[in-house]
Amino acid sequence: MSEFQIKRGDLEPPLVIDISGSTGDLNGVVSCRIIGRIGALRVFVDAAPGEVINSPTSATLTHEWVAGETDVVGEMQVEAEAMWPDDRPQTFKPCGYNIVQICQDLG
Repeated sequence: MSEFQIKRGDLEPPLVIDISGSTGDLNGVVSCRIIGRIGALRVFVDAAPGEVINSPTSATLTHEWVAGETDVVGEMQVEAEAMWPDDRPQTFKPCGYNIVQICQDLG
């Protein structure tokens, strides 16, 4: 995923981030989290994203929106972080961010 769009205040669809392809066997990952921020405002840290290991090198994480997280119109930067054994973190995308564009609604 590179850009995801949602209207202000909407809670569906969930945010899905693919963390495949840039690492070895993902079955060794101890935990994952997704972090979202707009500017300096940290909007959420999801320490238990729905995680699906599709194959040893393919996985997706899902963030279910909760009230308040999509209230600010603008560009949210999002990254996923996997924790390997011995507290060794790995961030996805390794450079840059996934972008969530929160668009103005008419209501």
